[in-house]
Amino acid sequence: MDRKTNVASDCSSLIGQVRTSRPPEGTWRRSFSIAYGGTTLYAQTEQILQKGLQCLEDGITSIANDNLCLIRQVLKGYVIRRLQFDVSDKIFSAVLGRCLRTGKIECFPCLTINGKVRRIYVGHENFAQFSEKVERVRKLLQSQTAVSTNSIQEACFPGRGSGTWFMSQQLAEYLAYAGWAVYADKDLFVLPEVLGNAKRKTL
Repeated sequence: MDRKTNVASDCSSLIGQVRTSRPPEGTWRRSFSIAYGGTTLYAQTEQILQKGLQCLEDGITSIANDNLCLIRQVLKGYVIRRLQFDVSDKIFSAVLGRCLRTGKIECFPCLTINGKVRRIYVGHENFAQFSEKVERVRKLLQSQTAVSTNSIQEACFPGRGSGTWFMSQQLAEYLAYAGWAVYADKDLFVLPEVLGNAKRKTL
């Protein structure tokens, strides 16, 4: 068993002992708790509680820093795969919230073509790179008036690595939320004034 597997096994063992509710009286000799936002987490010992939550926090921030931006479901899926443990959604949310409050991860809203808001998560180490790519897409849109997800991928991720098409889409969706871009199609974005002019011509 290699070192990474050992670390994942140790983490999964610790996280598996963390609870979101106090166990029935007599189950544990003692219990320790910590509040993460509105969620209180419990374990039999302070060491298990602190180390287990730190393992999960390290896993979340590591995955976030390994990828430019991720939606919550994908972030959690990657964390589960790395730690080899299916952490409960409530515990994951509590620790993710702590990462946001401490500035280790930033959350950005995106606008989908259906008008719904979804959020992407960016690790602290990627803040500057994320901002640079957002600005690159904004300038690309201003120079061409319309850009596709494929053209964003080519401009921001020329190697077209795994997951970069979705990241390109999310960059454009963030611009759409901010009012700098408007959907012309599900993977085509234009300047707001371009779509406004087109509508006026059809009146």
